[in-house]
Order: sequence, then structure tokens, then C-alpha cells
Amino acid sequence: GRAVVLTVAAGHMHEQGHVFERSENGVWLTAAVPPRHLTFPGGAPS
Repeated sequence: GRAVVLTVAAGHMHEQGHVFERSENGVWLTAAVPPRHLTFPGGAPS
């Protein structure tokens, strides 16, 4: 299938207490992203 890029509301997640860590190669990691914090292309919610 075709690739789809999702937007993660990382700032809002952080405000709610989700923990983010930066890996050695600069990638931001977190244990899980709840679906309510994802936006699909075109703005349709998950």
C-alpha cells in the first residue's frame, strides 16, 4: 500500500504526563501513542 504520515500531538501528550526520551540518533521515543493523539492526513481523527 501507500505510505501515510500521521501527526502526533506530542505537546499535548507531554502536558498529560507522557514521557518522551531522545535516542542517540536524535529520534524521539515514547512507550505508546493513544489513538486520540493521532491525526490522519486531511485532519480526520483516528
